[in-house]
Amino acid sequence: MEAHVNRAKVLWENWEKRVSKIRELTGNLDDKQTLKYKYKFLTDGLHRLSVNPSDKEKLYTHAIKVVTAKLRKELYPNPIVRFLHRVQNELVNRPIHLFLLKDWKKESTNYIQEQLKSAGLNHLAGKIEKELDFEREKIHLKSVSNVYGNDKLEVNVHLAKIDEKAYAYKGYTATLTTENGESKSATFFPTDNIKVTEALNLLQGKPIYKSTHHSEPKMWMQLGQVQNLEEGKLELNKFPPDYDFDLKKILLEHSIKLEVYGISISTVQKGIEEGKSVAFDVPGKAKFYLSANPSEKTINFFNAEKKPITFAHLKKIIKPISKELNKDLKLIKQRNIEPENQLQVTR
Repeated sequence: MEAHVNRAKVLWENWEKRVSKIRELTGNLDDKQTLKYKYKFLTDGLHRLSVNPSDKEKLYTHAIKVVTAKLRKELYPNPIVRFLHRVQNELVNRPIHLFLLKDWKKESTNYIQEQLKSAGLNHLAGKIEKELDFEREKIHLKSVSNVYGNDKLEVNVHLAKIDEKAYAYKGYTATLTTENGESKSATFFPTDNIKVTEALNLLQGKPIYKSTHHSEPKMWMQLGQVQNLEEGKLELNKFPPDYDFDLKKILLEHSIKLEVYGISISTVQKGIEEGKSVAFDVPGKAKFYLSANPSEKTINFFNAEKKPITFAHLKKIIKPISKELNKDLKLIKQRNIEPENQLQVTR
């Protein structure tokens, strides 16, 4: 758990939120049923806080104990009944609650870890268990990795409490910041089935071709316009499986026009579909790159600096020596994510 998270403070804030809902629904906070609910809510929270409390948490815990003691006296005015209830709470209710909490934590941890591994976020999976405090409604896990030298990729994983005993994985937000300070950001949900390496490709403007589920047909995905001006996040556009964009056909057409037939081979098509950088060299000139553009139903070309270049300009450069190009075609692949430097991608 992050050192600055005060579970006791969050517990009390959660109760205050419930007070607002109760007041809105019933308008009565002093009836016996509401007082019993408050007592159980705070007492269960105190059970959880009894595990490794910090010094700051102890201050809030003391204040909450004073409140529960007053509630106990009001709910159980008979001293003997109140004493027996207190003994039962400490010797029976508390151990049971902590035992169940351990099971809830294990179940949530396993589920979220599997989701993170599926998204290629293995380096965050190990942090899950200590973060699930069952007090916070939302939890965010962050990591920052270097990509392409001084470019940085920040990943912010979103977890949400779905009831009193479970957290759910809600996806992650990836933000790519270049060395000149320009940033692009997008949120990817579990149903998108986007790995973090694919998120990086998308943020770099390279569409991918995949299915959101193993039983579903593949579709093109591409980041489009900002979906929320205030948040500044790009929208993930998903083109239906029957969308009229035939990459194989388009590559063949361009290879004929350029007389560079190597760009129409299956490995080039596969590389583009995976969002990889596909490069080809022009002997004595420079290196050029290819990527798909489903929204425009075409392919894009880039120069050695990865700046856009028109097809007409490219044709003028290539055609005089086009017959020498096929043997120089190659894929530039991304390296695997390593725990010590989570993302390293060759340029």
